[in-house]
Order: sequence, then structure tokens, then C-alpha cells
Amino acid sequence: MRIQKRKRLVTPTNECHASSIIFDDEGNRLMMWFGGTQEGLADCAIYYQLNNQRPAKFYQGVYPCWNPVLFKYGETLFVFFKEGRFCDCWQTYLQALSISDGRLKTLLPKPIILTAGLNACVKTAPVFLDNVMLCGASVETCRSWASYVEAYAFKEKKLLYLGRSNPIIPESRGIIQPALWKEDGLIHAFFRSAPDNPYIFYAHSISPEEPLIWTTPEPTGFPNPNSSIDVVKHSSGKLYLAYNPDSLERNPLVVSEIERTKNGFKETKNKVIVHEDPQVKGARTREASYPFMIEHDNLLHLSYTLCRARICSVEISC
Repeated sequence: MRIQKRKRLVTPTNECHASSIIFDDEGNRLMMWFGGTQEGLADCAIYYQLNNQRPAKFYQGVYPCWNPVLFKYGETLFVFFKEGRFCDCWQTYLQALSISDGRLKTLLPKPIILTAGLNACVKTAPVFLDNVMLCGASVETCRSWASYVEAYAFKEKKLLYLGRSNPIIPESRGIIQPALWKEDGLIHAFFRSAPDNPYIFYAHSISPEEPLIWTTPEPTGFPNPNSSIDVVKHSSGKLYLAYNPDSLERNPLVVSEIERTKNGFKETKNKVIVHEDPQVKGARTREASYPFMIEHDNLLHLSYTLCRARICSVEISC
């Protein structure tokens, strides 16, 4: 594996976090994230950058905004994003997008508002089984974290809720932010874990016919410092994991090829360090975190947060 290109955005806010990335059919690159004075404050809005243009504001709410997740269905781009004081009271929105004449345009007069209690994609992109969209959802409260897989379908410019899985909970405080992939007819997921169990967790659906019935999650051997992860099942058949391989620090950030073993998963020697020893002058954290990863033109495209002060991206050849 090798990094082919690297880019650091100079964002228009003091802090920024939770980026995502997508390409349309014409090869236009769109990135989104939230930013403001500080995470959780009311001025946190959703921002975007189209190709190499100057970043601009996409959505400003009454309450803080969070975690835009870009994805593509058919020829249309979409984004889920959140508004709310904290993630235990998020309101989830969905907007359809297009890119024409070098501009980003919204296709719906106003975003679709999801029913209270439904979060859809909270951090990573959905996967599709035919026309059914499966989203890695999760909920955090002061004492418990739980993950779910929520199922939706698009019909006549509406989003139909089809149901959600059993709560995906290990024997610990919990797990959040499922990173989904399809393999052997099943849906699989790696999960970010709470601080009381510093490992990435793994679970899967029980059968191709039951994508919303899931196994009890188990810890893998991959460390997790209470930080988000992402995964891509590459068109070559290989599985790639973006994560922080440390139990305490969100540093370094790596992408590794992952193989199955009789007892779980292991890293191969095929890996790349995306960022190490993160520093930005004046930033209140030191982290290279929250990777969002997709495949485009056989390359891995990864966006991530640098010290809560910059959004970065890399292109990685496999």
C-alpha cells in the first residue's frame, strides 16, 4: 500500500470534525464535515468542499450540527446529518444532492426529517442489498451505548423505514458507529468501543435472509482508544480497516489489510501509516482520527480529522 496524494484543508472555523467524502459519476469530489467554535456549541454547522473550491457552509441549525455522512445511490448523491445538543437527542436529516456547472445543489426543497429515535448512518456509509439500504446506527446515553442496523428504501423521493435490528450490545458499556461491509451473503461490522473495553468489536448478521438479526459482538485483537473506525471491502476482494492502533491515544492513524483467521481477524503486512504524531499549533487536541474511507477508481480515498482543527484526505493505492 502507498499514499499517492495528500491534502489538508484550511477550514473556515476554529474546530472541525467528522468528515466524509464521495465522488459523482463525473469524477467531482465532494467532502463534508461539521465545524464551529468548538464541538457541541450552537454555531457548529455542516460545511462542504467541492473539488478544490473554497469551503462553504451547507447547513446551519438552531442547535449544534454533527456527523455528515455522504453516500451514493444510483446516480444521486445523498447526505445524512444531525442536529441536536448531544447525540442522545439528535435529529437526523437526509438531503439529496447534485453537482452541475461547478456548483453543489440540493434536490429537495428541504431535508427529509427522520422520525425521532431513528439515526440512520451515524458515522459510516450505508451498504445496499438490492434496493434496501442498511445503515450503521447507534445511540449513546450517559450509562449505555448500543448499536443497531436500520433498514430503509427509497420510493418516489421518500425514505421508507423498514425496521431495525436487535440491539447490538457486548458485555461491556457498549459499542457505537458500526462500519458495515457485505461478504458471503452476510452483513458484517466492526464497532468503536467504550473506554471500559479498549478493542474494536465485531459482529455479523445471522443469514442472508435475516440482515436485521445479529450475533452478539465480540472483541477483536485490534486496539481502540474510544475512536471511530471505517472499513472497505475492496473490489479486489480484500478487506481494509482504517483505525488508531492504540488503546489510549488517537495516534497514529493507519490503514491495514485484514485477513480472516480461525479465531477472528489479523493484520497482514500490507499497511500504511496515514498520519503519525499529529500537531496543529493552537489546537486543543493531538489526534489523527475519525477516518471515513471509500473506494473510487480502485484507490482508497480516506478523509480524517487532524487535531480537531483541520480536515485531511489521502489517496492510497492498494
